[in-house]
Amino acid sequence: TPATTYSNDTGTPNTNPIILDSNGECNLYLNDDVSYRLILKDANDVPYFDKDRVSSIGGGDYKVLTFNTMADLRLKIGSSKEPVAQTSGYYAAGDGGGNRFYWDGTSAATDNGGTIIKPTFVSGAGRWLAVDISYINAKQFGAVADGVANDTTAISSAIDEANTHGLPVTLESGKTYLCGALSKSRVHFVCLGSATIKAASGIATGSSVITSADILLDGVSVDGGSIVTRAVTATGKYRQRRSSISNVLGTAASFGRLVYATSTCTEFDIDDSCYFSNVSGVENGTEGDTSGADCGLYIEASMFSIVGATFTNIGGYEDGDCIRVQLSADAELLWASAARSKIAHCKFPEIRKRAIKCQASDVLIYGNVVTSTVVTDPSCPYAAIDLYGSQNTVVANSIDLARAVSGIIDNGKKNVIEGNSVRVAATTAYTTARTSATSAIRNQSSIGSRVSKNSVTSKTVSSFYVYQSEGSIHANNRVSGDAATSQVGIYVDGGSGNLQIGNDISGTSGSKLRYGVQVDNSIYNRVFSNIFQQMTAGIRYNGTTQASRNGGNVFGAGVSNIIDYTGAGASTAQTIGDHDGSVVTNVSPGSIAAHSTYSIDVSWPPFVIGGVYVVNPASSGTILESGLMISIEPKSAGVATFKMHNITSSPITPAARNYKIRSPM
Repeated sequence: TPATTYSNDTGTPNTNPIILDSNGECNLYLNDDVSYRLILKDANDVPYFDKDRVSSIGGGDYKVLTFNTMADLRLKIGSSKEPVAQTSGYYAAGDGGGNRFYWDGTSAATDNGGTIIKPTFVSGAGRWLAVDISYINAKQFGAVADGVANDTTAISSAIDEANTHGLPVTLESGKTYLCGALSKSRVHFVCLGSATIKAASGIATGSSVITSADILLDGVSVDGGSIVTRAVTATGKYRQRRSSISNVLGTAASFGRLVYATSTCTEFDIDDSCYFSNVSGVENGTEGDTSGADCGLYIEASMFSIVGATFTNIGGYEDGDCIRVQLSADAELLWASAARSKIAHCKFPEIRKRAIKCQASDVLIYGNVVTSTVVTDPSCPYAAIDLYGSQNTVVANSIDLARAVSGIIDNGKKNVIEGNSVRVAATTAYTTARTSATSAIRNQSSIGSRVSKNSVTSKTVSSFYVYQSEGSIHANNRVSGDAATSQVGIYVDGGSGNLQIGNDISGTSGSKLRYGVQVDNSIYNRVFSNIFQQMTAGIRYNGTTQASRNGGNVFGAGVSNIIDYTGAGASTAQTIGDHDGSVVTNVSPGSIAAHSTYSIDVSWPPFVIGGVYVVNPASSGTILESGLMISIEPKSAGVATFKMHNITSSPITPAARNYKIRSPM
């Protein structure tokens, strides 16, 4: 039976018989799997040579084929005699794209350009298959990784093959891979050193470089190239280690965001020295609109962990939040829980608008460092941390802002702000839209929050500003240094049921505070057991303040006036009581008849139920008129009676003045 021979190594068949050329020569390639009988005849059909069982050179021996490139491999059909091939590179020997293959004559798998190769001259079955599929290298699929060539096809193919086997795609350290939009069900990139996926020119502005429900970036960074509005969109799981996300561009139509974790994202984990930088875009003079440079991380996920990350150059003063957590809220603006979520030990140097805006509940914000040296209006920050939701915990953060509306703002319910170090050095408010009273820590219509053990140094209007809040507790905080004569330690503006207790509030001898605690238009406010030093007045009551109490306070060095009622209404003057060092003010009884008593009721700490109290004129050197005696007598829960007795047989008209009350204990 005639057997086919070939005129070249690419498989072009010869005629049978083969006609020799004028030199008596021909090209003769044999199939390694076939044993031939060769017969040489002259033009008269006379045999000159007859040899049976002839095989190709090396026939019968096992051979490993070697090729410089993938293109060379495609020109070779494997066989049982030549079942293994080695490529030294993809485009050229030594370019990192080499691999080892075996021949499977029965395989009809789809050529993927990397681990499955169909030879050029095979029309049916027969494939070169990668020997080791436990390691997927993007260069073995044709990625050039020179930061110039577009590697989208190679990277996409590598991801598909890796996903088939549940493997990551390995990228070469120190290399940049240009890619268009990669939208896959799973994208896992790893690099033992550091590699970069960068947006290629031509990618749609509104797309993400990576979009997936399962993302792992370990040693692999993503660079938006200042082309796309989002670098990464995570719709399921997101894990990032030892890498950076950078360079996105907000437009007039869309915010710029480095990473967008959608509400379907079930796991969001950033750890181990990750960096986020360079979100730029449109600053149109309107805060909070729908265009511009928005934020670094935009998180709708209900569980997240961000630890040890660094954020730089994120957005502008209008909309630039390094991290924004945006969960849903109900009709009462109770934000959904992100239980067990945390933002910890991150660094936010030179923030633009905010380091963290948290519109969620049950989040731990711990041990972060936030700074800004910008003092130019309007380019300075709004706040370091802006809280919404409930039961968030902000603890042990270090905040140092040259100028801002506030260091920390609490707009929610039952949040805990504890053990933070906050410095806001600004002495004046903004002249732009940010006209809110500046403060180091601000409770903005919050309910039931606890602000304790914080150390505050500021030149803001107030160190603590409690605005229209209910049931907030400010306890054991320290306000010191860097004071201004117009500054207030704790400023309670409206609201009800707030408590200031155990705080140490002090200016300096050369720069006194104005007031330690100022209470305006508030009801049921309590000021207990605080220490006041170096200020014009320890406590000031103003406006329509009612049913407020103070007690157990210590008024130390440099306090010019214990309690100032100058701006308070008439009712306020009779609602303030204390059992140790406070005053009853504006006492003006007029003429007290012989052997008669003048009485007014004052608010009194409910836990002080008895005892003898010393009452004297508050002003140093002032002597009580002869023939008068003063007493304080508990009347009912929270109320005592201030009494002035005329023990003589003639009327006495005492001067209008304040009286200090002190327990002999």
